[in-house]
Amino acid sequence: MALDHPDRPDAHAADLQYLLGPDLLVAPLYAPGGRRQVWFPPGEWLPYAGSGGPMTGPAWRRVRIPLTAAPLWLRAGGHAL
Repeated sequence: MALDHPDRPDAHAADLQYLLGPDLLVAPLYAPGGRRQVWFPPGEWLPYAGSGGPMTGPAWRRVRIPLTAAPLWLRAGGHAL
């Protein structure tokens, strides 16, 4: 995240997630429990699997990610790979 947003200190702290291209945010679960903090870059982000509502950034949000869902968000108006 720091490479895509070098001027934002909050992006530097988001070291366990990344952008896959400009429009796909990947935030894997790395601890049990199905919840984690995700930093959403500027703009509106939609859950890739369609569950949950849009997230608006830049902001940290605590999200719930079921084990059956991919931890992906698509930038509103963006294109999936």
